[in-house]
Amino acid sequence: MSILEKSRRSSQRQVNEHRRVARLTPRAARRSSHTFNIGRGADEPEVVDTNPRNGMRVTRGGAKPVDGKKLVAPSRTFEIVSERDADKFIRAVQRKRAELSEAQRYLGKLYGAELPTRFPALAGGAQAATQQGIESNPASAAGGVIPFCQASKRGIEPGPQWTVTPGAASQQLGPIGLPAQGYLRAVELRVKTIVEGKEAGSEYGQNGVFPILQNIRFQDTNGNQLDDLPGYALFLDNLYGGYAGCPDPRIDPDYEGTSGLKPSFQLGIWRELAPNGFGAIANMSASQAYKLTLKIGTSAEIYKKAPGERIPQLEIEVLMHFWQLPQAESMDRRAQVTVPPFHGTTQYRWWSPANSVKQAFKLKIEQVGNEIRNLILVGENESKERSWGVFPEPIQLRWDTELLIIASQPSLRKIMRELTNDQVNVPVGALCLPWNFGEGRFVGGSGVSSWLPTVTATRLEITGTQASSTPGEVGVFCNDVSVAEVNPALRPATPGPGGYTPQVAPRVPGAQ
Repeated sequence: MSILEKSRRSSQRQVNEHRRVARLTPRAARRSSHTFNIGRGADEPEVVDTNPRNGMRVTRGGAKPVDGKKLVAPSRTFEIVSERDADKFIRAVQRKRAELSEAQRYLGKLYGAELPTRFPALAGGAQAATQQGIESNPASAAGGVIPFCQASKRGIEPGPQWTVTPGAASQQLGPIGLPAQGYLRAVELRVKTIVEGKEAGSEYGQNGVFPILQNIRFQDTNGNQLDDLPGYALFLDNLYGGYAGCPDPRIDPDYEGTSGLKPSFQLGIWRELAPNGFGAIANMSASQAYKLTLKIGTSAEIYKKAPGERIPQLEIEVLMHFWQLPQAESMDRRAQVTVPPFHGTTQYRWWSPANSVKQAFKLKIEQVGNEIRNLILVGENESKERSWGVFPEPIQLRWDTELLIIASQPSLRKIMRELTNDQVNVPVGALCLPWNFGEGRFVGGSGVSSWLPTVTATRLEITGTQASSTPGEVGVFCNDVSVAEVNPALRPATPGPGGYTPQVAPRVPGAQ
């Protein structure tokens, strides 16, 4: 072979080697539609040729490591992966980005505007092209209307207080105007001992500490009476009204009703019907204030055996629970609802004492015309002791032409216990017919669907026959609701079953 031919073949071998190396060298990084910067081209894990030909050091893909070759160190800044691994990585990151985007859209919808802090973009990913929320154009900046219970905040403010000592005669406190503040949720009456009584062995009467408040009267700004009832009936209203998660006042941390020397309890005169402010009433006029009148019972009414040396000295404190008046617009320029739902809806409490009954039991409920939340009957025999015997067995409730209830006393007492969370016990002789469980399993449940609608012509009677002749008296407590007259259709119009169904408040668009 001539020298020229050898030179030509050597040159050709060099060219072929350069071409082979060029084919094995990874392709240049390229940006594809998925926006990730990833070096692609190796079909198998990378290896480094530690003994390159012609003085070259080449990183290439290989089927498997062989002698003289090793895997690329993991500390490399720019990683080259196989096509399959690259696609797998891209799909995983895209799935994670989709999850984060969905979470961001959900939270944005929940809060009605763009979140203050956005999720950071993933490395190598595309950035948001436009601003959102209140920084964007008006169309996307518009958020949902903020409901009243989110726009407003609850508060408590002290009202009037008195120091009294029960004696031989009742004592009247008030009428006195209550502080004006926002929308009134409830008036809390707190009775506590500041000077303990003396002489052990004192004992409360059958109604416990609650006859300390002989009578409670609450009047609106025009002098109209919203509540007028004794302390024991207010206790039953708190117990079966369902205004708290655990509504029995006898399990309060500061309740003391066993010792006759240091009574302590708290009762609420509730206006609010639901935790979202439904039923709260406007209380923003200091010149036209709501008025509260209390009567303190005599020692004979409170005690079965009174302390002989000293009757406890008591402090009566009034606390106002309210919703503040929210601004019409939030800080991020979203509209806010400034009044409670169906503002004007008001509940009333009525007490009709000493209704005579006998074995042929017939008791007419006079307080009709509104939506009834609760009926509570308190029975006493001729000895003025509370007793189940004065009630018929079974008990029948007639609602216009329908016998709505025909049930035994044990069945009704079971319902009373089941519907009242954490009740200490069912008070003897106090029979509750609750209509305020809404769509839940406890008294005070959300919704008006369970209320008993009546009109002034409704016939509402409790009838039956006593198991044994037990003449006595029955006091009737009625808690009813006057629906806000937004339009005439919101008032009961037709009596009887199927004649009237209370309207359910619509959801405000965009409200949470």
